[in-house]
Amino acid sequence: MRPSSFLALSVIFLLGCPVMASARFLPQASSSRPTYRATQAKARKDMRIKIPTLPSTPLRAYRDVLGGWSVEYPEDWSLTYEDKETGTTRQQYDWTRFESPAYLGTTLSVGIAPLGKAATMDRMRQDFENFSRAPFYAEEFEGGRFLLMPEALSSEGSTWQKKETLVSTFTHRCQSKTCKVRQIRIPSGNRIIVLEFSAIADRFDRNLRYFDAFTKSFALLK
Repeated sequence: MRPSSFLALSVIFLLGCPVMASARFLPQASSSRPTYRATQAKARKDMRIKIPTLPSTPLRAYRDVLGGWSVEYPEDWSLTYEDKETGTTRQQYDWTRFESPAYLGTTLSVGIAPLGKAATMDRMRQDFENFSRAPFYAEEFEGGRFLLMPEALSSEGSTWQKKETLVSTFTHRCQSKTCKVRQIRIPSGNRIIVLEFSAIADRFDRNLRYFDAFTKSFALLK
């Protein structure tokens, strides 16, 4: 063999050794063990499956020209006008109520209370305090009439369309259970407007999305 040929073969052998050695010790992908990326992708897919999807309910517009307001509510809910109940704080308001056909005791309401003077934050707070001192609701049961007192009262200031509002949450007994109520008081000239959501307590948070859409759609007519 010529010296030049032997030298060429030696160079090729020496250059090839590191490549072969490094390839030998590289971690090999196992067909039985999924990669990190595949594991993460599966986890994300499983999360998407487990997240509950809420059905979108078509909304229907309601416009009260005399009251000067409009709102949207789920189209399969029934519209009722609540009778004023003597001896309760609700008699101070004219109520329009939307009631769920699927969830007993779940309602969305708009209440209007004339004041005869400007509705300020102090007067809205006073109006809410009246709810804590008198029966909130009356319930007929086996020929008797029970006045239901509110409990666990709380309230805090907030804003709605650049207006100062008062958000209140409380509970009361209803249908042998506990109902939870959230009210938003909105000043409108010399009257107070109340947006209200009521539900059985253990369904309150689950159905609160209806109230969120209700309050977002509410508008005062000009």
